[in-house]
Amino acid sequence: MELELISILGSYSKSNLKTSCYLPNVDAAIANARASDVKESDRWLNQIGSRVYKLAQSIIDSSPNNP
Repeated sequence: MELELISILGSYSKSNLKTSCYLPNVDAAIANARASDVKESDRWLNQIGSRVYKLAQSIIDSSPNNP
């Protein structure tokens, strides 16, 4: 995965992550994750995965910079 990130972004460092490369795509990532969550109302997932997109959305929604 790191090599793929390097090939796409030109560089990648776990210890010095350039968040500006990722922030423009957060909304799309959340939308993609929500679309793949077949039964969002179920307490547990029916497949391997997580609902970390809900955490990301909650953080965005509670941000003072969010209109």
